[in-house]
Amino acid sequence: MRVMEMGLVLLAKDLGLPSEEANWNKILDRADKKMKDVRDGTEPKPPNWKEKEGFYSKACALLRNVKNAWRNDVMHLDQKYTSDEAASIFQAVKLFIEFLADDLEEPKPAESKG
Repeated sequence: MRVMEMGLVLLAKDLGLPSEEANWNKILDRADKKMKDVRDGTEPKPPNWKEKEGFYSKACALLRNVKNAWRNDVMHLDQKYTSDEAASIFQAVKLFIEFLADDLEEPKPAESKG
C-alpha cells in the first residue's frame, strides 16, 4: 500500500494538486474535482489535457478500487488474507504501478548541499 501511496502522490503532483497532509480519499476527491472543473471549463485546460484526461481517469479508478477493496483493512490490520488473496492484491498494485510508469516520471532527488 505504501507503493500505491507513492503513485498517488506522483499523480497528484502531475495534476498540480497538493498532496501533503492528505489522505487517499482527499487526494482522489481533489483529482476528480479538478478533472470535472477542466471538463466544465471552470478551470483552464492544460496544453496536454486531451492526451492526459483518460490517463488520469484510469489511474484514479485503479487507486479507488484498491483503496476500497483492500487499503483500509490492510493498513489498519483489521484483515488477514490468504496467499491467493495476497497475490490478487499484489497484482492490482503491480498493474497500477506499471500503468503509472508508462506515463509519469519519478521526481529527481534534490541535490545535497555540502
